[in-house]
Amino acid sequence: FGQEVARIEAEFICQNREKTAALAYGSKKLAWLNGVECAPSELTGEFAAIRHEMESVAACLGGKVVLGQVKEQEFWKALPRLRKACGDRAVLRAVHYFEENARALAQRNALVSGDFNAFLQLILESGHASFALCQNVYCSTDVRHQGLSVALALSQTLLEGQGGAWRMQGGGFAGTIQAFVP
Repeated sequence: FGQEVARIEAEFICQNREKTAALAYGSKKLAWLNGVECAPSELTGEFAAIRHEMESVAACLGGKVVLGQVKEQEFWKALPRLRKACGDRAVLRAVHYFEENARALAQRNALVSGDFNAFLQLILESGHASFALCQNVYCSTDVRHQGLSVALALSQTLLEGQGGAWRMQGGGFAGTIQAFVP
């Protein structure tokens, strides 16, 4: 990674309240590509849907309250029934839950062992999973405005094959992506 933290600026469609930050990990530099915050009230339903859908999957698996009480094997065995009862988006979000928990441990292990390249690969996997499985990169109620999606596409175009990584950061729907820029 270079001497300075690289900053990519992008214009986002939403409200015009930008925030920026930079962070370093050891001798490695990384950059945050920030979007524009949307008012929290605009996103309440989107965030609530994630929790509600994951809880509905847990409830269908023996009346559990949260997915943390569910064994992953139990989830996969019940997949056809869960799709019918909860819907595909809820099931995909549950897949993300199980995968992301395992990935977070793998990220920790990569950092502890000093394997930063493995860590970056896991960041990319996590980002793709957020987009495809958790589906929290843009609001389903306003698909015309996808500032985070644009920032992720820009990051991919600039960083793919260059030793960098990128992903949405935080709870999603508006705000920030994290980009590790070589």
